[in-house]
Amino acid sequence: MPTTGRTSHGSVVGDVLGAVLTGGGSTRMGQDKALLVIDGEPMARRAGRVLAEAGATRVVAVGGDAGALRAVGMEVVADPHQGHGPLAGIAAALHAAADADLVMILACDLVAATPGGVRTVIDALTGAIGTEVAVPVVDGRPEPLHTAWRPSAAAVVDDALEAGELAVHPLFDRIATVRVDGLDPAWFVNVNTPADLGHT
Repeated sequence: MPTTGRTSHGSVVGDVLGAVLTGGGSTRMGQDKALLVIDGEPMARRAGRVLAEAGATRVVAVGGDAGALRAVGMEVVADPHQGHGPLAGIAAALHAAADADLVMILACDLVAATPGGVRTVIDALTGAIGTEVAVPVVDGRPEPLHTAWRPSAAAVVDDALEAGELAVHPLFDRIATVRVDGLDPAWFVNVNTPADLGHT
């Protein structure tokens, strides 16, 4: 029997791996965003907490400075293709899924993400039989770093990496995808530069 997680709202989800993408270069920020402290909490741990509150039964950081991430309390999964963008991080997360029913991806710099928004994406995937990924769509644009995936999508993601692809969104046209509308656009604002910190 699969394990289950219970959200802070009391509802039950299947076995979910929450994966925080922490392998970006942070070149515009000038320091490692995953470790940048906002409101007393490193970004990576903040994203991990959101995933846990949304029902993730295990939360990992994917890529980045493994020693520093462990020091702030994160379990770390290595990204064998670090430096090749978020698609590589998603691939590493899918391969780390073990017996999880799905993998919920959240970029560490989505500092306004909420457990409710994450849970809505998880529910969209679990409720859509035969789909491989659920992606929020805001103003007509997919938000590929706030997505839920079935581990079975790993083969397609691996093929894209082997072909030299770096972007995530083209995959949504090649695999069964459920699009999630109606989420608050504010949840998808990311932090890229020091100036962005003033808007968090």
